[in-house]
Amino acid sequence: MDENEKWLRSHYGNDNPFTVPEGYFESLSDSIMSMLPEQQTHVVDMGNNSWKRKIAVALAVAASVAVIISVSLTVGYRHDTAKLADGSSNAISEQQSAYSDYTVVDEMANYAMLDNVDMYAYVATNE
Repeated sequence: MDENEKWLRSHYGNDNPFTVPEGYFESLSDSIMSMLPEQQTHVVDMGNNSWKRKIAVALAVAASVAVIISVSLTVGYRHDTAKLADGSSNAISEQQSAYSDYTVVDEMANYAMLDNVDMYAYVATNE
């Protein structure tokens, strides 16, 4: 306990100087509500906007698809032109040979974080 707190307790005691009239909090909400002015209710007509909402959703989906397609085409075009700008005359044949069956298997193995020892062990246990 702090010295100031001890001094306050010795001079003023532990009594709570604040009092609330009996039943104050039970009638508080009613007294506040009675002081509020009456407001007129205003009904807002929402109408039948379901077709507007459907069109907005369709436009948003179409715009998203258009953005995805344009970005993928732009990235692919830049990749192809950069390859041709390097001066490689075999750019198309390199691209075609890059996606052989073995490349797909290698990519899967890299994704699964398998090396040759893991593959040999897997084949040996499943024969």
